[in-house]
Amino acid sequence: MAAHNPIKQLQEEATCGICLGYFVNPVSLDCGHYFCSLCLVRNWAGALVNVDCPQYRSKTCSVNFKQDMAMTHITESTRQLCDPSPATEARVCEEHQEPCQLFCLQDRVLICSVCGQSGEHQAHHVASVEEAAQAYKLQMYICLKNLIQAREEITHQKKKKKKKSLVNG
Repeated sequence: MAAHNPIKQLQEEATCGICLGYFVNPVSLDCGHYFCSLCLVRNWAGALVNVDCPQYRSKTCSVNFKQDMAMTHITESTRQLCDPSPATEARVCEEHQEPCQLFCLQDRVLICSVCGQSGEHQAHHVASVEEAAQAYKLQMYICLKNLIQAREEITHQKKKKKKKSLVNG
């Protein structure tokens, strides 16, 4: 019997079944499977209710688009364990030579903690880079959802208009 490889299993658990990469903003379905949120949106071409699980292909479920933070942390830990070299180097403040771990919400720039506590950003609202990224991701998701709904409405109106012209024509 072959030895079980826990590292390989951990990598598989942190991998999206659609893009086959590590999860990015993982969300869960009612059936318990996880996928990248963007992969699901693309896979379902905008439909957000009564869709088939990409893994089961036949079980209809609805998506819970709340990001699963536990799975996000597991994925990031897995990525660091299995791929220890960072994909991108941390940005460093040119003025203070400190890592940029904050985001100035007013100026929309990365800043270090020294910049956040003094100087031009002192009176500004700042957030951690992770918090700012999550907020922007949520805004992008809401915009995408609105665009999908608008597209569906336009498609519906076009079909209605075409049907009406066929009846009157």
